[in-house]
Amino acid sequence: METERETAVDTDTRGFAVSATQVTGRLRARAGAITPGGWVRMALLAAFLAFYVWTAASSIPIRFDHGADGQLGRQADALLHGRASLGDAPKGLVALPNPYDPIANATYRQGAHTGFALHDLILYQGRIYSYWGPTPALILFAPARVLGFEFSETLATALFGFAGLLFSVLLLLTLIRRFAPSTPGWLINAGVVVLGLANAVPYTIRRPVVYEVAITAGFCFAMAGAWLVVSGVLRPRPSARRLALGSLALGLAVGARPTHVVTAAVLVVLALWAGRAVPRDSRRRLLVALLAPIGACAVLLAAYNVMRFGSPADFGLKHQLAGMDVTKRASPSLSYLLPGLYFFVIAPARVLLTFPFVTLPPPPRPPFHVPASYDGTEPTGGVLFLAPVILILLAVPWLRLRGRIDGQLAVVAGAFALMGALLILIASVTFWGTTQRYEVDFTALLMVPALAVWLSVRAGSGPRRTRRLATGGGLVLVAWGSLFGLALSFTGTNTPLRYTHPGVWNDLTTTLSPVSRAIAAVTGGPRISEVQAPRGVNRRDPNYVTVGDENTDFFMDKRPVTVSILMPVGGTVTLGATVLRGPGAPAADPLQLVAAVDGRQRASAPVQDGPVKLSVHLGGGVHDVTLFPRLTGRATRPELALLQHLKIVNR
Repeated sequence: METERETAVDTDTRGFAVSATQVTGRLRARAGAITPGGWVRMALLAAFLAFYVWTAASSIPIRFDHGADGQLGRQADALLHGRASLGDAPKGLVALPNPYDPIANATYRQGAHTGFALHDLILYQGRIYSYWGPTPALILFAPARVLGFEFSETLATALFGFAGLLFSVLLLLTLIRRFAPSTPGWLINAGVVVLGLANAVPYTIRRPVVYEVAITAGFCFAMAGAWLVVSGVLRPRPSARRLALGSLALGLAVGARPTHVVTAAVLVVLALWAGRAVPRDSRRRLLVALLAPIGACAVLLAAYNVMRFGSPADFGLKHQLAGMDVTKRASPSLSYLLPGLYFFVIAPARVLLTFPFVTLPPPPRPPFHVPASYDGTEPTGGVLFLAPVILILLAVPWLRLRGRIDGQLAVVAGAFALMGALLILIASVTFWGTTQRYEVDFTALLMVPALAVWLSVRAGSGPRRTRRLATGGGLVLVAWGSLFGLALSFTGTNTPLRYTHPGVWNDLTTTLSPVSRAIAAVTGGPRISEVQAPRGVNRRDPNYVTVGDENTDFFMDKRPVTVSILMPVGGTVTLGATVLRGPGAPAADPLQLVAAVDGRQRASAPVQDGPVKLSVHLGGGVHDVTLFPRLTGRATRPELALLQHLKIVNR
């Protein structure tokens, strides 16, 4: 008996050894099949993961303690307890004559009476509801709470953003293998770089809070759905498994960002078109795989809305506690269409004199009349300017007519172009303003097919000169988008890196000051690159050829104003302005304007309601000159002085 047991154990051991050998052999075979370009691609993706995490965490640190998951954690907790609402609204808020008045409800929106801020949450029939879709809460934040910790909004934003990039790359590889299999690895990797930098994600995750979590989650699942559906139908025998998983991913995308209903609809139609030649007995199975998961998600989302607002299509936007009374705002409105299209599609970035060298408009405002109610515009740059590789999609009809691209690729590219255009239209007419983070919804969906068309033309059978021009032109567009995307990743909304890590910001500014000095030399000597005033700066609506913050106005209180001056070479620079006493400086008390560098006073001048000049000596590079008023006596109000037309007068 013992011998039989030993023999059985020995047999099991040999079997395990054989299995392990087989697995090891397969892994080695797969590793050996990876090309050098493939290894570089994996290294690039690893670098992007680290870059995305750093970008988010350098603005808001990653943590998992109490409060780390914010509003999505409260939403997750409500869902875990079977509630659609976050709880009862404060009685004082409900008792207001108009609880949606942003002035009347300000203290409630700031969290003074609730322990957490109600800003941008929804007040409906005496209860508070989440503005954001349930997908991130269900997928990430609820499981974390079940396990006993709160998931970091910062890390969630970075991970969702990276997952969306990963699925974008997989979609691009699927299209390349099908339509341009001879593409060299280095060109594919160029596409990976521009997808990682110009997809609006680095800019968006620079401020990793609840808004960005929802948007990057939608991006993640939309790109997953796009890859799974396209790879599921672009094969000799369509894959029901991929279609089912893609359908589920699209349902989750809609649950994160309802506008992705457009993405889902176009991809479903594309899949139906691609599967039209499938035998009838297989067609039913594929149709169920394609429609059942997303149908189930739609039913659950509709039921969630019915529980909250009594209607399957009501997401509560008309009941939001925002910085304006949304109940009095028209939404959607065709009056928003033209400015929305301008900012989302064509608005160029503005050039800066110092790091990071570019910023998003406005200013300037659109070059046409904008409705007075269109007052919610945040910094937004046109997708065609920031990711110009998308322009390739405009050539698809011509390329197809000339026989330069495959008919299937033309249909796929056209479907994705339609998808992106519809998403832009929805974003343009729905809100009375724009914001750069909304571009995450459609930028990658447009870039991936554009890159596939470019590489297909480059790998085609056309004249060598044409293919060389296609290669060079495409690389220029790729480089443009990559550089702008990298530069904007350091700004994000309100440049949080500048205030969370001022040392890093100053080191980057100093390191890149030779570039700034060259720009200043070309534009005509010393320049005021930026003015930072606590009470705000009137930049007199600069245009796209305006560089720096010359000719600015601002109020001054006791706090200093920082004037960054760019010097091509060392020398004396004289600042001039018209300075008027403010209502807080009594006429009988002497008032001086003082300039300091590195904490040491360098110049001063009396303020007598007229021109003032201050001269300081600076070396070559970027320097911060601090201006502040010095009042002999006691201020009666905060406004001590008004500076108008600040500029360099000895240039």
